[in-house]
Amino acid sequence: MEREQTRAEAFWVRSMEEALGFFGSKLINPARQCTALTAWKTLFADGTDEQRRIAAFVLAISASEGEGPEALSRLLPLRNDALFHAVSHALGYLLGDQLYRAVSSGELTQSQVRTMFKDPLTRPLQSWRAWKLMLAHKRAPRRAA
Repeated sequence: MEREQTRAEAFWVRSMEEALGFFGSKLINPARQCTALTAWKTLFADGTDEQRRIAAFVLAISASEGEGPEALSRLLPLRNDALFHAVSHALGYLLGDQLYRAVSSGELTQSQVRTMFKDPLTRPLQSWRAWKLMLAHKRAPRRAA
């Protein structure tokens, strides 16, 4: 938090912090919900102007997660503080929810979670992408032998 960072790095750090916070809150209250991607699609189509702007960023970034860091960095709302906070919050909650589901289903071990929590986030976009990749892999259906 105290080291100097670019605005893009701050965005990804904030998203990761939101993810860890939401994950922890789900451990205490498993019924807690976050806005799912399907709901963001609905908000993009039918929401208020503000909800549509937020949804546009959430959906674009989510759709581009498999692309390289440059592609993701171009999509960030860095010049608008309200969008910066709303989008990083929404993406963090989505990641925290994925993390919770992977842990509660036993697909992610406590050791793996401990390692994630120890990440100093000095390269936050790379950490974000690694977490997303690991969680996407955990969600993949298992093939019968």
